[in-house]
Amino acid sequence: MGFQKLSRRRFLEQAGTAAGASFTLANVHAQQPAGGAPPACPPLLQHPVYELNDGKSADPAEWAGVGPGLHVSFASKDACYLRHAVPAVSPARVHLATAWRGERVNILALAWTAEDIGQVRLVPGPLRNEKGAAISPENLQVRFVRYVASSRPFASLDVGCGESGASQIWLLPDLLDPLPGMDLEARTARPIWISIDVPRDAEPGVYSGELKVLCRGGSSVPLRLTLHVQGAILPAPADWKFRLDLWQNPWAVAHAHGLRPWSAPHLDVLRPHLRMLADAGAKFTTTYVCHSPWKDDTYVADSTMVEWIRMPDGAWAFDYSIFDKYVELATECGLGDSITCYTMLPWGHRVRFLDKGTGDYSWQQWPPDSEDFKSFWRLFLQDLRRHLVEKGWYSRSYMGINENKMEETLSAIRTLRQDSGDWRITYAGEWHPELDELLDDYCVIVDKSMSREHIPQRRRAGRTTTYYVCCHPPKPNNFVFSPPAENTWMGWYAAAFGYDGFLRWAYDSWAGDAGRDARHVLFPAGDCFLVYPGSRSSIRFERLREGIVDYEKVRILREALGKRSGAEVGGELEEMRKVLSGFDYQRAQTEPAAQSVNTAREFLKGLTARLFPA
Repeated sequence: MGFQKLSRRRFLEQAGTAAGASFTLANVHAQQPAGGAPPACPPLLQHPVYELNDGKSADPAEWAGVGPGLHVSFASKDACYLRHAVPAVSPARVHLATAWRGERVNILALAWTAEDIGQVRLVPGPLRNEKGAAISPENLQVRFVRYVASSRPFASLDVGCGESGASQIWLLPDLLDPLPGMDLEARTARPIWISIDVPRDAEPGVYSGELKVLCRGGSSVPLRLTLHVQGAILPAPADWKFRLDLWQNPWAVAHAHGLRPWSAPHLDVLRPHLRMLADAGAKFTTTYVCHSPWKDDTYVADSTMVEWIRMPDGAWAFDYSIFDKYVELATECGLGDSITCYTMLPWGHRVRFLDKGTGDYSWQQWPPDSEDFKSFWRLFLQDLRRHLVEKGWYSRSYMGINENKMEETLSAIRTLRQDSGDWRITYAGEWHPELDELLDDYCVIVDKSMSREHIPQRRRAGRTTTYYVCCHPPKPNNFVFSPPAENTWMGWYAAAFGYDGFLRWAYDSWAGDAGRDARHVLFPAGDCFLVYPGSRSSIRFERLREGIVDYEKVRILREALGKRSGAEVGGELEEMRKVLSGFDYQRAQTEPAAQSVNTAREFLKGLTARLFPA
């Protein structure tokens, strides 16, 4: 079955606001007993089930060739290793990695067994160089990879902006769980994610050490790791130039953890969650100045951070307490660069306000050409601007507009500019030349962009330009079933095309059982989030971060070459141009992302060694 190519907005307009509710009701009706038969009951469980059953089981004949005991090997992090399949790897217990100082290195190991061997643990030791300098085990983090339910099999292209909610699932590896150990059942494989955060003050050189994989009975399997630390230094994420914008949904975070929104426990949960985002170089704090701007399409709707209150005499008042609480928290966590205020154009023109006279919420539709829209926004923009100025936030704030019709977008911009010519605007959607000079930050869908020659013109005018993917295109993308290297490809494509960064509509818009099930009734698995409840990262998020780091490396190496002279500089720049030319959207439709990513990363290693000799 194929899917029509639609933006998120256009798909939801066609699906209707009740798409999620319709699916839920259909399932409720389907569960009613027929002919007086008793309703089906889910099985009683003694313990929680941490991974769902996809109905697939191990092939005894395949596992018959696996010897007894625990099997361990390093493996490619570009591949997908299924839970019940014997890993197709050539066992390797030695791994060589290369990193800049200040960089995070991610390595994948695999453990598998034909028999039930109980709990497996991986214990890292220090990495030492020949002079005795060490990278502490505290800089090494071990996380077991959990399998989550996907709506499509690995690398599927049969996807688009319109999921069916079908019950078939595929278990795919993604969630990174920082457990001290994990049971390894018979005829199963378990990926293990190893991250090394290289200190910025580490002495360049070659470090080596051992990681022990321990299992029941005290037996262990050693893994040998060698790390070449190069002379270059990667800045702290707060100093990265890449503009990462992953929209946040703090109400979904509260729901997933069973907390009252904006309570002290909710803020405590948000802190590590937002710090993880800032540690990936994110620059934007997502705020909502109207209620549920995206037509309730997410499992937990984005509510408003600014309460609109109409008084009995018709006057308006605005409560910014939640807005202030969230911006202050996000700034504390490292998201202090930009604030996006969504939005003047909620989808369907639907607005909600508290009617103080009745005590009820009132829902109305205010098209941007209506007098209600114009009169309200003239008043609210003035008050919002006053508040932002008083808090010292106005200079880093944007009014956000997203995937709207041209006449509606232009009408909203006129209303905004009538309030003040100093308002900054960020817009996500297709490329429209008529919007170019009106938008301070223009984010274009990956396959409907401007020419790459136009981006430097915007930069010279002080404007930023980024790109995004959503439920479209099928590839490259960040779905649970997308090949992992496609996440890293995002940063490289930004460097190749000249973009300032990358946007995705959802950092954490989790559905009801996100820790086990990445599906959504409307969107491909993983489209709604990149990380998991409990401040747990994912393969997708870590690989996306790798691409952002590579973007920063390209920038730093270009700057270093710009300070040099000689014939070799021209040759190095030409070689970099050739490497970057491999990151082309059309080419990505047929060429595996891992191929271009790995070739480019090898080039960076060599160029770093020449420009920053240890």
